[in-house]
Amino acid sequence: MSTYLSKKYWVDPTLLDDQISGLVKDKRIVKQLIKDNASLETAWDSNLMVTLCDYHCYTYQILQLFMDIHKSPRKHNPDSKKEEYLITPEQREDIISQSNLLKFLDLELYTRHGVSLTLH
Repeated sequence: MSTYLSKKYWVDPTLLDDQISGLVKDKRIVKQLIKDNASLETAWDSNLMVTLCDYHCYTYQILQLFMDIHKSPRKHNPDSKKEEYLITPEQREDIISQSNLLKFLDLELYTRHGVSLTLH
């Protein structure tokens, strides 16, 4: 247990910026899809709207987490010899959990509704 808590997790600033940019784009697309389909009964019957709303919610949550990391000061990573963001084990776990949820929802949107956000 102490190994887990003492391990350091680093995030490259360029990677974080790319992730934030991609999430903002996805959030914009999902928001427009929600607007376009909100009045269609078939979208609710087919579970499309529920999945889109879930996707929007989880995108918002992980985006907030990334923005919190982005606001924190960068520190020197002795392994990469660069200034990077040091994240907590809890933040790492949150990122993994939220990412897995988004992957699942993305797959559901693609396989059930033909909507592709990140799968190509």
